[in-house]
Amino acid sequence: MLQFIFLSDSGFRFPIAQFPSGACTPTDLFFLFWEGVLKMRETGFNIYWCILGGAEVNRQFIKLHFKDEAGAIDHNFTALNVYTGEPFVFIMDSKV
Repeated sequence: MLQFIFLSDSGFRFPIAQFPSGACTPTDLFFLFWEGVLKMRETGFNIYWCILGGAEVNRQFIKLHFKDEAGAIDHNFTALNVYTGEPFVFIMDSKV
C-alpha cells in the first residue's frame, strides 16, 4: 500500500491518500508517488521526505532516482524533488 500521510511538527498525523501497490512495478510506484506529491503540493503541503518499508519494489523505486546504487549512497539517499528541484530524502524503515 502506498499511503500519503500528513505528519505535522507536533506529531499530528492524517492519511491523505492510499494506492494499492501490491502488484506495482518500481516504475508504477514512481509515477504514483510523484503524482501524489504534486497533488499534495497543489493543496498547500510541502513534502521533504518519504519513508518506505524495506520491500524490494520500494528499494528499486528509490534507485530510480539515482544513476546507480553508489550514487544513492554518495548523496545520502537525497534526490531532487521533480517539481521543485529542492532536496528530497528517501528513508528506508523496515518497521513501516
